[in-house]
Amino acid sequence: MDVEGIVLKVLPYGERDRIITLFSEQGLIRCFVKNPKTLQPTLLALTTPFTQAQYLLTARKTMLYQFVDGSVIEQHLGLRQSLEQLHTAVAMARALIHTQWPDKPTPSLYALFVKFLKKINENDCPLLVPFLIKLLKHEGVLHTEQQEGWSLQEHQLLMHLAHMRSLEYIPHLSEDFTRKTEDLFDRLLRPHYSKTTTPSAMLMSKVNTTSAVSAKSLV
Repeated sequence: MDVEGIVLKVLPYGERDRIITLFSEQGLIRCFVKNPKTLQPTLLALTTPFTQAQYLLTARKTMLYQFVDGSVIEQHLGLRQSLEQLHTAVAMARALIHTQWPDKPTPSLYALFVKFLKKINENDCPLLVPFLIKLLKHEGVLHTEQQEGWSLQEHQLLMHLAHMRSLEYIPHLSEDFTRKTEDLFDRLLRPHYSKTTTPSAMLMSKVNTTSAVSAKSLV
């Protein structure tokens, strides 16, 4: 299988091998990588979180694919320039891991994730909340009715963020609106989440720039 994907999660397997989770137009894909540390630096980058690349994979008897080869498209190194940017990217990745299914085609959501990652690279604007809202819309659980406890202005902002096409201008988002949105995401997609992996917990968790590129950062 030849597929473009972005590394969301990396797990060590044994002493040298890795299992990586990719997000692609075909959905989530888990693949086994044999001893990547012995590979050339370019190939090692293929198993680094947030690398976007073209992957050549072969099927195995298990649910894992076998990594064969690949070529890097974009490493999104700008994410590591700011702790806040890195937190946002990690939270988005976890949201995808906990809401998407293996081999469930999601071309529009993949394109949206790429778009958000590029935007995170550019600046520190608040992108997690708009991404969660668009993810709710994609999953078909965000309804047009005004949410209980939300003001009309907040509801209009919610609908605006859900349907906006451009990320060039994102209005100021208050702490109260952010909290309500995260609570809404947790409530509507609760079957996918444990209490310790809500978006708010993701963003507030302490992730340093060293561990962010390791397996622990996306577990």
